[in-house]
Amino acid sequence: MRLAAPAALLPAYLGSAARRTDAPPEAAEARTVLADPVRSGFGTDPAAWHRVAPRLTGLGPERDPVSAVETPLAG
Repeated sequence: MRLAAPAALLPAYLGSAARRTDAPPEAAEARTVLADPVRSGFGTDPAAWHRVAPRLTGLGPERDPVSAVETPLAG
């Protein structure tokens, strides 16, 4: 899953997969893998989310539309 789709698309897919009963089990596994780095790196810090949101949505100026999903979370 880490290299399966452009990083900017993956958060939206995983978010919608959490609400679907027909989502593949791999989607739940990917959400679990990403949950720890997101919680530890951003938690409830609004400034941290403000910095990463453009990268997660693919709107940041330095975005790489085909990067691994961990890339937008780093830095």
